[in-house]
Amino acid sequence: MPISQDEGNAVRSTEPSVLDRPPKPVVGVVLRGGGDRSMIGEQLAHATVLRYLDSMDAVGEAMAGGPIDVVVADADALRAGIVGWRQRAAGSGLGRVPIVVYDRADRLTIDALPALMVPGLRIEFVVRPAEPLPPALRRVMTGGQPSSAVPVILRRLLPLAPSPLRVFLAIAVLKATSGRGVDQLARWSRVSPRTVERRLVRSGWATARVVLQTVRALDAVWLMSEHGWPARRIQRLRHFAHASSITRLMQQYLGGLTPARVREGAEFETALEYACNALVHPVLETRAGQVARPRSRPMTALE
Repeated sequence: MPISQDEGNAVRSTEPSVLDRPPKPVVGVVLRGGGDRSMIGEQLAHATVLRYLDSMDAVGEAMAGGPIDVVVADADALRAGIVGWRQRAAGSGLGRVPIVVYDRADRLTIDALPALMVPGLRIEFVVRPAEPLPPALRRVMTGGQPSSAVPVILRRLLPLAPSPLRVFLAIAVLKATSGRGVDQLARWSRVSPRTVERRLVRSGWATARVVLQTVRALDAVWLMSEHGWPARRIQRLRHFAHASSITRLMQQYLGGLTPARVREGAEFETALEYACNALVHPVLETRAGQVARPRSRPMTALE
């Protein structure tokens, strides 16, 4: 049956108006080279408004013509502009603009990371080309996200690692709370899982799985000690099956530490020190030529 003009108008009036739809988020894209523009455009152009800028310094100027909700940059672009960004962020709206660093694993690590991990700035790292951009943008634009322990862990752990391990360890720390496994993170680091394990053993480190689980335990301690979060809230944020899983994780990988001890005043720095001693074992050679690994020194504050 054909629809009359009045009925058609009524149907159309119930449809959401273009003016009623929420505006697309505006993404400022800052790249030192143009090679990633097409990849970023393919992922974001349908759901965002992209504004391509020459440098991080240009972001503040561009915001005079309209707000920018999030910045996507490669490691080189952010490293070149991080000092100026940090100086301007204190007295402007830049400090509230989250940054997504989109680059290859090797470029996110070693030289770039220490300069980029600035406390107080909301920075998310996305490994190109394996990891998609849209979920990271949604995370950083969601309000109420807690600060991360990643900068503190990286600054303490990476100097202990020999060069062949640093790319994997950096990616492992950055992505430990994502729930991804050793095999996937090894591939993102452009090395096989067997090679990762072999390098860890040769350097006297614990296994890759122990590294991941230890970082996850440290993340839980950070949320408890720095933000006062209970285990159930951490369970929802990090997608644990049960709140008791967090307690078991902390006890197993942080020398028996419990949420109750954290509430009583056990500090994150003490847990981090214990973790570093437990992960990095000096390798000793016995008289028979076999490799032996002594037990890590216990931290009495966590017992």
